[in-house]
Amino acid sequence: MILGYKIIFILLVAFAVIFIYARGYYPIFFLRDPARKLPPEGNHIYAPADGRIAYIREIKDGDVPICIKAGKIIPLEEITRSHLNEIKDGYIVGIIMSFWNVHIQRAPISGKVIDQIYVPGRFFDVGINAGRMLKESERNVLILKDPVRNFSTITIQLAAIWVRRIVSLVKKGDELKLGQRYGYVKFGSQVDIIIPDLKGLQFTIKKGQKVYAGETIIARYDT
Repeated sequence: MILGYKIIFILLVAFAVIFIYARGYYPIFFLRDPARKLPPEGNHIYAPADGRIAYIREIKDGDVPICIKAGKIIPLEEITRSHLNEIKDGYIVGIIMSFWNVHIQRAPISGKVIDQIYVPGRFFDVGINAGRMLKESERNVLILKDPVRNFSTITIQLAAIWVRRIVSLVKKGDELKLGQRYGYVKFGSQVDIIIPDLKGLQFTIKKGQKVYAGETIIARYDT
């Protein structure tokens, strides 16, 4: 029964894509970028993407859990492919973007792009195999450091089987304002954000909740 519903959903999505292309609505629909008021600065971190919270998992000693029940982990460096990983203990938050979500990603904090790594890879079905997506999928990793509060966040744009194209609008060394556009993933997919274990860190979202890039506060922390 579940497989039948999945096939129906895939067919509906395929039909919608064909219709949008055929009618010439592609730039209007997939690249739509509604105006959003830039959020105020403060001791909070915003969602980098529109979508639904898939998971919130704790990171210990640089190891990212990919399957809680089986106890499987991935070293953070295997995901980011960067030597500038400054996060050893923290949390990873997964945001699944649907076909219908706005596909623009926005900076979760203000800061400087200290590293950006594009990793070629395979394509997986979103939400089916999160572990393999983080480790093996095509992805773009952005490490953003707040020089005032002296911490970094890592955002990961993940390409899924329907996507196959990640676009970055920034480069290493750029200074980004909170809520500024930094890239997009065509057709929707998944964006993860890694947050260090900051003093007084409290999440303001939960699994299954809808979030909006540059508008939804996902965590607060003490100064």
